[in-house]
Amino acid sequence: MVLLVSRAAINQEVIAWVGQQIGFELHAAVSLEEASRWLRGSVCLVTVVDSGWLETDPEAVDHLLCENPALVPVFPNLAVCGPERLVCEIKAALRRGEKERQRAVDCARREFSTHLKNSITAILLNCDLALQIPQLSDDAGKKLLLLHDLATKMRDQLEVQLGQAASA
Repeated sequence: MVLLVSRAAINQEVIAWVGQQIGFELHAAVSLEEASRWLRGSVCLVTVVDSGWLETDPEAVDHLLCENPALVPVFPNLAVCGPERLVCEIKAALRRGEKERQRAVDCARREFSTHLKNSITAILLNCDLALQIPQLSDDAGKKLLLLHDLATKMRDQLEVQLGQAASA
């Protein structure tokens, strides 16, 4: 979903055509308040805000964007911007948003993997230390060896998955 915020009425045929060209439904709002209300109940990837709003009400534009930090904003001058240019601007914003989301996923994946690897390393180290205890019973030793083997398999699987994710 893409939101278009403009004081000027935009022809419904143009809105439909732009939506068709970008591959998403395009919703038009005539005020920042209407846009804010509409965004509360919708999933929106890009918001196109007529650059005139930046001149007349920059605080309200900032508030709209702060309320919806996942939005990728575009600020064309709709008085001189034709539908073809609008399509190009929206497509570029959609690509930017997708790249940002992918970077965030990759970063979260790396951070999670680092924490998981650290935990697995701690398990392996503690198993090794516990296995060195002289009075350790045979049953406890077998269970620690099993735990060590499972942790080693987890580490190996994690490394394989990380390698696959990095090459994708």
